[in-house]
Amino acid sequence: MTHLEMLEKRYNLDRDQQMQLDKERKGKIGEYYLKSLIETKLHPEIVVISDYRFEVNGSECQIDFLILLNQSCIIIEVKNYYGDFEIRPDGFYRLNPLRKIKHPFSQVERAEIMLYSHLKRLNLNLNIKYYVAFVNEQFSLYGLTRDMPVVMASQLNRFLESLNEEVYDKKHEYIVNRLEDGRLLKSRYEHELKLDFNKAKKGLVCQHCSGWLEVDTYKQLKCQSCGTKEEIESAIGRSITELETLFPDDEITLRRLLEWIDHTYSPSKLRRLLKEICHTHGSKKGRYYTLKRNTITELNI
Repeated sequence: MTHLEMLEKRYNLDRDQQMQLDKERKGKIGEYYLKSLIETKLHPEIVVISDYRFEVNGSECQIDFLILLNQSCIIIEVKNYYGDFEIRPDGFYRLNPLRKIKHPFSQVERAEIMLYSHLKRLNLNLNIKYYVAFVNEQFSLYGLTRDMPVVMASQLNRFLESLNEEVYDKKHEYIVNRLEDGRLLKSRYEHELKLDFNKAKKGLVCQHCSGWLEVDTYKQLKCQSCGTKEEIESAIGRSITELETLFPDDEITLRRLLEWIDHTYSPSKLRRLLKEICHTHGSKKGRYYTLKRNTITELNI
């Protein structure tokens, strides 16, 4: 769940925030689609790193997919554009109505330059290739020439299958470890908003439809809107993650969490649950909690 998605569930977004969220969602749909193709078409020994974010000289860069091959790596920038577009000498245009937009080639070219510097700093010697993958079948691009680094939706399967011809390199484990050491875990732009805790909508949010969860059984919750059921541990863990993300400077106390989930559970029951899924810090009077990292994976948060 992204920062803006958490905001949408708890606050009323303004027009610009909602437009940005819609853009993020569309992009994620494209990334999920390509990820599913990668999982089915690429040889399982080929290493693929997704959503790789790093920093060079104070500037951030994010790569949708980084594929490691023999002595080389491939940057893939995913675009889920819909409709008719055209490449012109002076830029990249959306047609009907005509509007100039940010050129995707400039984005991936910037990523190549920054990745080159990043690899050099990590003492990794890899050749870099890059492509823009347009994954939507309802997308047309005019002015495209064969030498442009583009993979259209109709070419994706063949493109991925062609990568299987590369030889697997046993050095990849070392390379992946170095890349992970250089990964930027948190963007500096994620927490620009100053949020009022008291103005947030309180309760346990359904992960499927953003409805509100209510107690169904001793160990389960049920969504009032879509009827989806969820284990208590998962919903509480996700609520803690929301608090950590939206209010990174505030400690998560029992009282604060109780208010965040709108007192869905009693303090005693919530305290017992927190002992299982969280680390406990401080004395009784100043006790606060942090979610165990392995718990996030186990609960699929």
